[in-house]
Amino acid sequence: MVLDPQLLSAFRRTRYEVEIDGRRHVLRVGEVPPREFEATVGGEAAFLTACNPGGRRLPPAANARRMAALDERLEALGWRRWPATHRAEDTAWNEESRLVRFSDLAQLDELANAFGQAAVLLLRPEQPTKLRCYGSFEPAPDLEQGELRSLADAPALGEERPLLRVEKLCGERGGERIFGPIDLCLRPGELCLVEGPNGSGKTTLLRALAGLGAASDEEGEEAARIERFGAVAYLGHQLGLRGELSAMVNLAYARALASAPGLTPAMALAAVELAGWEDRPLATLSAGQRKRVALARLLVAPAALWLLDEPYANLDREGCELLNRMLEAQLARGGGIILTSHGAVPWRGTARRLRL
Repeated sequence: MVLDPQLLSAFRRTRYEVEIDGRRHVLRVGEVPPREFEATVGGEAAFLTACNPGGRRLPPAANARRMAALDERLEALGWRRWPATHRAEDTAWNEESRLVRFSDLAQLDELANAFGQAAVLLLRPEQPTKLRCYGSFEPAPDLEQGELRSLADAPALGEERPLLRVEKLCGERGGERIFGPIDLCLRPGELCLVEGPNGSGKTTLLRALAGLGAASDEEGEEAARIERFGAVAYLGHQLGLRGELSAMVNLAYARALASAPGLTPAMALAAVELAGWEDRPLATLSAGQRKRVALARLLVAPAALWLLDEPYANLDREGCELLNRMLEAQLARGGGIILTSHGAVPWRGTARRLRL
């Protein structure tokens, strides 16, 4: 559960409305609930609202599935509920909500966090209403099972064991050395940016780190060593997607092969802002959209270490911002990242740099 400052700012400027027994009640952050509202609800209550994926509206069908799944969860918990509305400053962004009479705050937190991003307005008798915002990664289109947890196979930040250790690694092409020897130790929460012009061996290096290419050593010296601790995900220039299959099918296949499945395909596609494109054959999508599907694969099959070859290629400005958020979330979960670039990249965080 992660506090999202942007959500806090947006939701503080909105109001919640509900009609109970023919009486309309309006509540806002920081205000004490009216006595007649408290008497009607009869105790601690909350408005629960899911947020739009990537700041965009959900398709009606996806929104209906999300709210139906929420009602099923509330029914299973046995909590009383009323249909409600979250009213934004811009009326085009008004959202469905649910007023619930909850019995366990921990269960309420778990339920809200299942959205991927949600806002909860806590209502307690004679106390100002408080806002709790959740943002584990990106909003999901519904409450299907699947979430991105902390990486179980990665050591916690601050531990000694790295995610990757490389010693005396060299790269060759046509019998000639193009880089090395390289020593590298990547720890949880670190990003390494590999830089160099075309032909400098960036792809060769990443393929060797992923176990897809031969690792040569420095002639006459001790053999090169590559040690990986945890699952590895590699995203190269070839995206590894089947063009005749839909995005949903491609991601479902990847998730089925994952040792520890993450988000469902529908949730991952919403996270990369492709809600509504789930059933289109990959071949009919643009290069940027196909790249987003490949990025979504990182979410359905989480790995401790991401190896990304020119990940910003074919992405527009919004796509680059989306990728930056994904990178930030991967590092926050205790993962590591090595990415390549032959020019400037829009990464805004700290990075170790390796020049080839």
